[in-house]
Amino acid sequence: MKSQKGVTLIELLVSLVITSLIIAGVYQIFINQAKNYEIQEQLAEAQNSVRAGMEIMAADLRMAGYDKEGGGSTVSVTNPVSGSSNIIRVEWERDDNTIESVEYFLSGRQLQRNVYLNGVLDSQQVVLDQVSGLNFAYKMSGPRFVKVDLTLAVENRDLSTSVSFRNVK
Repeated sequence: MKSQKGVTLIELLVSLVITSLIIAGVYQIFINQAKNYEIQEQLAEAQNSVRAGMEIMAADLRMAGYDKEGGGSTVSVTNPVSGSSNIIRVEWERDDNTIESVEYFLSGRQLQRNVYLNGVLDSQQVVLDQVSGLNFAYKMSGPRFVKVDLTLAVENRDLSTSVSFRNVK
């Protein structure tokens, strides 16, 4: 008898089923990795947003009491830092006749930044969304503020920094 070469229909079907299972498994792994990557990407974006918001706030706070001309202007900063545990307002001399004030507080779950020029509201901005907590802890030397520790809570994560008011006299 002659031996026949080739593959039977049943062998072909079994190999197709096994190959399909392997491809389905690889596809499922790929989908899971893509979802994990997307979640990590969103987390990194959220953390970067929080850091950027914190840097904007810290930069404004460092300006408290700044006198552009070093005296001799038509305006003067009378209250460089004011606030409570959940709101802060700092002011500085923007130019020879303008006092700029910036106020930070939570409005719902949004970190709000209001800018005032000579006491008049100039702009309102949302710095961050989904903020669950904002806290200011002040350090004083006599009657003046010298430092603030600020904590920002977003998505169960706290970010803290300290800002010294180097221009406050």
